[in-house]
Amino acid sequence: MRSILSVFALGFLALSGCSTPGSSYARAHPELSPAHRQILRMGKIPGGDAVAGMTKEQVKLAMGSPATFDKINGEDVWIYVGERPSETNSLYSPPSSMDSHRSFTETSDFAAFYTKVRTAIHFKGDRAVYAQITEARP
Repeated sequence: MRSILSVFALGFLALSGCSTPGSSYARAHPELSPAHRQILRMGKIPGGDAVAGMTKEQVKLAMGSPATFDKINGEDVWIYVGERPSETNSLYSPPSSMDSHRSFTETSDFAAFYTKVRTAIHFKGDRAVYAQITEARP
C-alpha cells in the first residue's frame, strides 16, 4: 500500500513540475509586474495596455510566434489569430438520429459555434505599447 502511495505522489510531483516557457521565465524574473507575470503564466494577452513594457522576447514566450507581422504608423505590429468557443456553444446539442427535420449541413456547421479572435500587439522599438483584440463570428 505504501508503494502505491509513493507512486501516486511521484506522479503528482512530476505533473506539477510541468510548465510552459512563459511560466518558467516568470518564476526566474521576480522583478516583473503582476500583470506581466500573469500574461506569461497564462499565455494570453488582454486588450489594452496590460502588455505595455513587455519585450518582444517576453511576448513571444507568452504567445508564441505571431501569425503575421505588420507596420502601422511606423510601429511594428504582431498579429495572432485564433478561435475560441462562442458563448452559444454550450447551448448546442447535436441532433438525435430520430431528428429527420434537419439536414446534415444544418447540424454540422460547427463554424457557427466558434468566434475568431485577432490579437494585434503594437510595439515601439522592442517594447510593447498596447494590445488590440477584435472578435468576429464566421
